[in-house]
Amino acid sequence: MAARLPDELVDQILLRLPPSDPGSLVRAALVCRGWRRLLSGPAFRRRFLDFHRRSPPMLGFLYRAATGLGARFMPTPSFLPPFAAGGRPARWRAVDARHGRVLYFDGESVPFEPVLVDLVVSHPFTGEERRITTPRNFFRACGHLDCPPAGPFAVVFVGTDEGEGRTRAYHYSSESGKWSKAAFIDHPTDCVTEGRSTLVGNAVYFIWDESNGILEYDLGKQELSMISLPPVCEDWFVAVMTAEDGGLGFAIVKDFKLHMWSRESGGPNGSGWVQSRVVELKSVAPDCSLSTLPSSVVPFASGDSVIFAFTRDVGVFAIDVKSGRITKVCKVGAVYGVVPYICFYIPALKAANGVLRQRKIDHFFQKK
Repeated sequence: MAARLPDELVDQILLRLPPSDPGSLVRAALVCRGWRRLLSGPAFRRRFLDFHRRSPPMLGFLYRAATGLGARFMPTPSFLPPFAAGGRPARWRAVDARHGRVLYFDGESVPFEPVLVDLVVSHPFTGEERRITTPRNFFRACGHLDCPPAGPFAVVFVGTDEGEGRTRAYHYSSESGKWSKAAFIDHPTDCVTEGRSTLVGNAVYFIWDESNGILEYDLGKQELSMISLPPVCEDWFVAVMTAEDGGLGFAIVKDFKLHMWSRESGGPNGSGWVQSRVVELKSVAPDCSLSTLPSSVVPFASGDSVIFAFTRDVGVFAIDVKSGRITKVCKVGAVYGVVPYICFYIPALKAANGVLRQRKIDHFFQKK
């Protein structure tokens, strides 16, 4: 009879199961009663989350198909988490997701006419949902969700009034249930895009629709400012991200190369952009991927070590900015508004001694 592994060693082995595959915890729980008892305890859950705290997994991503406005969900792990029942109307678009919560807005009201925009913050695991109405009318607007893994959350809402040529930002707190006073910047020639925002340090960044620049909203000061991008970015999709030094950076894909830039301060002319790295993509791309790769890039929110590149003909790719390696995620045709869904998920293991049933989760995000 084989010797039994000490509990301390088993615990260390189980802690190293990949959080990107929640089903591995369920499979381990089926090995024996001892493992199931260990895995289902709250102490192991706390240790598992603490062990992997710096690298929460991407469980999938939300996207908008060319055939409709509604947000759909494409899972990446082998185990599909049992999201809470419910559905999103087809007009709702996903604009951000953090720590399991998803921020939606009513896609039919923007940008066709200046109306108050309804926002919804929803957590598919818990069924938590809160509807928020924006503080004023806008022609073009977008939002940012900021929240810790548990507890209260905040929403930053930025909108442009094209008639006034003014862009305003508001900060919503779930604790007070109120919006802050407006911070504004005059920019009569442009408006913010409806794309996903990026959090770097204590500031949120949005892309202008036409201008070659970034809009910065300082969460602490609650102030707006404009940051110009270098001329190389003109006519190219820009992915704002965290640079290797922890500061502000961005990436573009041009001529089958990944160009990464970082913002440096303290020079003779103040802050400026420096190209930090160029990665040749041809040598690391999978076969048949470079015929149209890439037509757009979208930043990955967890440490910004990965960006998405997606094309209409080939599908969605993940590009590791450290190695330059490309992994094909899926083929979903034409996609827009990609929002990574990054969250720890530990299955309820009390039922691990029975037959596991996976549930289709797309219905949570999209009503047919």
